[in-house]
Amino acid sequence: MDNQEKGNKIEMLYRNSLYPHAESIFSFRPKSVEEIKDDCFIVIDTNSLLVPYTTGKASLEQINTIYRLLVDSNRLVIPGQAAREFAEHRVTKLKDLYQQISRKKSSLALGNYPLLEGLEPYQKAIEIEGKLNDKIREYNKCISEILDNISQWYWNDPVSLIYSSLFAQGVVHDIEIDESKLQQRIQKDCEYKLPPGYKDARKPDDGAGDVIIWYTILELGETHKKSVIFVSLDQKADWWSQSEGRPLYPRFELIEEFRRVSEGQSFHILKFSSFLDLYGASKEVIEEVRKEEIQARIEQLQSSPKTTLILLASEIERELRYLIASMGLLEKSQGRFLADVKLLEPYGFTEIEKANYFWSIRNNSVHGQEVDSNDILLAVESGLSLLESLQSIPHEVHIVYHPGVLVYADPDCTRVQESVKAVILETRRHPSDALVGFIILPTTLTRFTKGRIVSWEWNINKIWEAAWYRDPDTNEIKSAWASSAEFVGRDLDNLR
Repeated sequence: MDNQEKGNKIEMLYRNSLYPHAESIFSFRPKSVEEIKDDCFIVIDTNSLLVPYTTGKASLEQINTIYRLLVDSNRLVIPGQAAREFAEHRVTKLKDLYQQISRKKSSLALGNYPLLEGLEPYQKAIEIEGKLNDKIREYNKCISEILDNISQWYWNDPVSLIYSSLFAQGVVHDIEIDESKLQQRIQKDCEYKLPPGYKDARKPDDGAGDVIIWYTILELGETHKKSVIFVSLDQKADWWSQSEGRPLYPRFELIEEFRRVSEGQSFHILKFSSFLDLYGASKEVIEEVRKEEIQARIEQLQSSPKTTLILLASEIERELRYLIASMGLLEKSQGRFLADVKLLEPYGFTEIEKANYFWSIRNNSVHGQEVDSNDILLAVESGLSLLESLQSIPHEVHIVYHPGVLVYADPDCTRVQESVKAVILETRRHPSDALVGFIILPTTLTRFTKGRIVSWEWNINKIWEAAWYRDPDTNEIKSAWASSAEFVGRDLDNLR
């Protein structure tokens, strides 16, 4: 058989190499991230290593705490490839920071207009200008001192200092690379558009970076027979199955390849904000990181304004869905964006006209109609303002404090009510995050998870009469409710 015939045979049967055990396509059920989070490896991508350069002190401290816990349990992994890419891109982050701060320097000069010297407002403006310039000089001096500090950072910036203490030994995992096999994998992936890395084929390394990181993940699974959560901001189609520009699920080819080498373990990809949420970061830190992820994604897509618009629309829809769910408005929802936006008018939302414009441009873009590029850019600008307005609406957020408490039919707590349990919710005020208090509610559901934010939903067809419970923190007997409908709130991240 000549080489051409061999090539044709490989091309005809490439799916057999992807799925050598066809039965597993139907039988394998990956575990959820909640099921594996306490006994899996966490692999950090380069883009996630760079996130702390755009966050505040509180976020950096919590990231350090979470990383430390994972390092101490020998479950945090930085691929050698990611470490090398970090070394390359870190300086770019510092240069961007220096540039942004440098541009903050200001000056003020009204100018010399002798003709206006007889005007009292002109004389007053000159007087105020002198006072302002004194403050501006003081301000510019502070800016210069900040820039001096940044310029003295070599490998002692705040992020690098934390990383040097965390990733000293046993965290960075370098694998041996067979360059010829790597090249074969890249060629095959590009030819058949297989994950990972084919979207990076035009990079100087031909997309080798993603494949090397993937080989690192596979080696962890094969050696330790443990699941892996990959923390990455990459949302391209060579890692994700997508719809309307939005990532939905990790590519099944990756899940299946990892399952085979790890003997049945699970592979997941999480954004950095979702990773922090999974390991207990505060809501303020998660929100700060999530906003930075959105901004970074928009900057990446600036060459494609239409894709940016679709991404932003997806984020606004998510924010709106969360908002009306938290406010108990899901029953009134019609499942249509503009109708749902109008539900917020009684709560001080005044951006209806902006929402109409944004959604009109979004719809025209999605449905293939011709849209002027200037209109798309204006819509993106309106969308960012719209997102900020939605995020600033005051409302209560309900967080599962205890997912299931026994309920009793008598004040002495001797007769358990078998047909119902109680869920305790912690209520906080958004956006201040002030604690409002705790509330205990009846439910027959078992889907609640501690720490998850849930929608404000009820089943009024089930009413529970007076009940009591023992406080799970103090064991004190307390009244649960005099009469209450069943609480059926859903995890906000699982809303559709």
